[in-house]
Amino acid sequence: MSSNAFPKGTPVKNLRLGGIAVIALAGVALAGCASSTPSASTSPKPTKSTASIDYKSLSGTITAGGSSAQANAQAAWTAAITQGAGATGLTINYDK
Repeated sequence: MSSNAFPKGTPVKNLRLGGIAVIALAGVALAGCASSTPSASTSPKPTKSTASIDYKSLSGTITAGGSSAQANAQAAWTAAITQGAGATGLTINYDK
């Protein structure tokens, strides 16, 4: 006697793959229902500030540290704020 539950040649459905396919299709269908317009709870985008800063009146020390890969960017930013904007009262230290 054979140990198989089905006689040879009987078609058998693969329910496992069918179930996975149904779940995948349902996910795609639900994703298509998502709205592409932002909802009311979406945070507003920041706008340009109209506040003016008197850079020449700034004074103090800023000490920061980080990767040496950012040293060039930090040097450019430091020069822009202290020399370009005139914040000569600021001291900026960047420890790499």
